[in-house]
Amino acid sequence: MNKKATELFFRMEGNRKNLFQHLSEYNADNFNEMPNGKWSVNQNIQHLLLSEKGTVAYMNKKILAADDLDTTGIKNKWNWFMLKAAFSVPFKYKAPGIVNPVKEEFVYENLMRDWEVTRHKLQEFISAYPDKYKNKNIFKHPMAGRANLKMALDFLDFHSTRHIGQIKRTIKSI
Repeated sequence: MNKKATELFFRMEGNRKNLFQHLSEYNADNFNEMPNGKWSVNQNIQHLLLSEKGTVAYMNKKILAADDLDTTGIKNKWNWFMLKAAFSVPFKYKAPGIVNPVKEEFVYENLMRDWEVTRHKLQEFISAYPDKYKNKNIFKHPMAGRANLKMALDFLDFHSTRHIGQIKRTIKSI
């Protein structure tokens, strides 16, 4: 397993577990409330879950023909640098439809269980990922384009960090 990918995974997993611990101090019955029309706690969690599920499914499909994938180049790295820069400013971005949470009530415990399962699948994928493909563009982001495994995990990490901040702000207002 790639050392950088492993480090990113365990940082993401630590952040997820810290979020669960933080949320355990609140009444989950309120997690569907949408203060000021913004996403609820559960909608944010569903969005992160859909992002990770989609990423794992896409990478599992692409690994089947990994020898044919392009190698990460300067353009890919530049696009990912620009994506991270865009995510570092406090502007809202419209989520792609496929990861846009539906406007319905969710059972918090079900979301957490599904996220746990998805994380386990991600960890299995990383563990089995051949080192010879570490520079292959196994992932595609709707805005930034193609990326290798480390870049994909880096995206999932800063993406979840951003939404965890939104979740904590939402908790304070419900």
